[in-house]
This record gives sequence, structure tokens and C-alpha cells, in this order.
Amino acid sequence: MKKLFVAMLVVLFASTAFAQQLSYGGNLELAVPMGHFGDCVNMGFGLSAQAEYPVKDNIVATGSLGYLMWNGKDIYEDMDYSWSCIPIKVGGKYNLNDTGFYGIVEMGLYMFSIKWDYEYMGFSVKGDDSKTNFGFAPGVGYQMPFNDKIKLDFSLQYETAGDYDFLGLDLGVRF
Repeated sequence: MKKLFVAMLVVLFASTAFAQQLSYGGNLELAVPMGHFGDCVNMGFGLSAQAEYPVKDNIVATGSLGYLMWNGKDIYEDMDYSWSCIPIKVGGKYNLNDTGFYGIVEMGLYMFSIKWDYEYMGFSVKGDDSKTNFGFAPGVGYQMPFNDKIKLDFSLQYETAGDYDFLGLDLGVRF
């Protein structure tokens, strides 16, 4: 929780210091689990907030904070479990001239949590656990002007953090 609070303070400070050129946005995300993670959870979804600050003509610094969740697959009888993740990422984006296409690379902390509930010999057993991993997320995207102040953003990122890999398909807006 302290990490989340510190990250929010950093974003707040950065937004007031660079408010003139800083742009904000939000994303809806489908999180398609990959590898071993995909063996135990279904497709997930979530939301994220993103800030962008232009550094040079085609280079943009990025920062994001999100919340993702997945339901467990029906692998075990009488067991329900779910995963969630809070990714806190910073990175850079390279815009390909005025085409709207871009490449993005972000890295940061991924705070994963699992909650479970199962029946064992007539007793209900509940529990939870959490783990924080450093992660890396390369991707590509496209921004399309909607009007003078709003852009629609479509992106695809392969996010890997320890044993947890997923493909993030985002639909967002930038202001």
C-alpha cells in the first residue's frame, strides 16, 4: 500500500510541475494470460490511468497506474480463486512521424494478489497471498485524433513480470 501511495504522490508532483505539456488518459484493458499463467486463469480485464510528457519531437515519456483482475479456471473441484494486479510503470514512446503509429517500452512494479476459497473435508478454507515483481512491457500502438483535444488510443503490449505473462489489449483516450 505504501508503494501505491508513493507512486500516486510522484504522479501528482509530476503533473503539477509539468502541467503545461502533460497529457492524461485512461484505458480499458483486456489481459490475455500467456504461458503457465494462462494455464490457471481466464482472460482478465482492467483499467489504467496514463500520463505522457513530450521529451523531443517524436519521443514521449510515459507513466501509468492500473488495476487488472482474472478469475481462475475450473481446474480444481470445490475451489474458487482469483488474481489481481496493480502495475505501476514508467517508460518511453517513440512516435513514427505523423502517422499515429508508435512503439512503446515500459517497465515497473507489478503487485500481484491471489485470493482462494475451497472446501476440504467439510471445512471452508479461505486465504490470500501477494507478490511484487519487476516487469517489462514492450508494445506497439496507434493514436487517432477524435477532435482538437481528444485522441483515441489503441495499443498492444506483451507484459512479463516474473512468472506472470499476459498480452494487454488497450483501448484508451488521451486529453
